[in-house]
Amino acid sequence: MATASGDGTVKIWLTNGELLHTLIHTGQVNSIDFSPDGQILVSGSTDGILRVWHFDGTLLKSLDTHQANVLSVKFSPDGQMLASAGSDGKIILWNLNLDNLLEQACQQVYDYLQTNPNISESDRLICEI
Repeated sequence: MATASGDGTVKIWLTNGELLHTLIHTGQVNSIDFSPDGQILVSGSTDGILRVWHFDGTLLKSLDTHQANVLSVKFSPDGQMLASAGSDGKIILWNLNLDNLLEQACQQVYDYLQTNPNISESDRLICEI
């Protein structure tokens, strides 16, 4: 279980009420959500930053793309996507399934790597792994 607070903290609790971890933002925490497996917690605050935490309290990633308050964060039911909404009017979808990220990126730039005359021969082979 976790709570978000106006004092800029997220607290992770055991069900018996024992405090496990206090996580720090630099602004009021507006929204939190656990991944479906309960291992990852995301928090969004008035500092415009999403923070992704492991359940053990380790900060995994800070995502600083909203230009204003993060109002809401939510994992998809399968845990592969994360949505954030900010007072800047943006809704951002984050793809958390990174298993095939390199493959997807190489598909996007393959023609460019093969046809651009300014690319070195060794760089042309970067996606041949």
